[in-house]
Amino acid sequence: MRWDDSDPIDNNTYPTVLGSAPVASAPTKGMRFSAAIEEILLGYKMHRLSWPGKDYILKTQGLLMLHKPDGVLYALTVSDGDMEAEDWAVVED
Repeated sequence: MRWDDSDPIDNNTYPTVLGSAPVASAPTKGMRFSAAIEEILLGYKMHRLSWPGKDYILKTQGLLMLHKPDGVLYALTVSDGDMEAEDWAVVED
């Protein structure tokens, strides 16, 4: 991305963006969040291919929990990115 240097920055005006900003790509081989939730309800553990490490989500006692490599379960807070992602995959035991 580059800025057009001819545009002034003062007087509450902003430079014009030329071109598009680069977007980081994440792995997209997988399923959508809605399909991942269906798998979790069937008893499968799910993770995102873009997550580092071995984190995964499971349902326990009626709650969605995030399992971390240290063995601790955390209440899951689902982000917009998680809901829009298409890189969910079943954890192979």
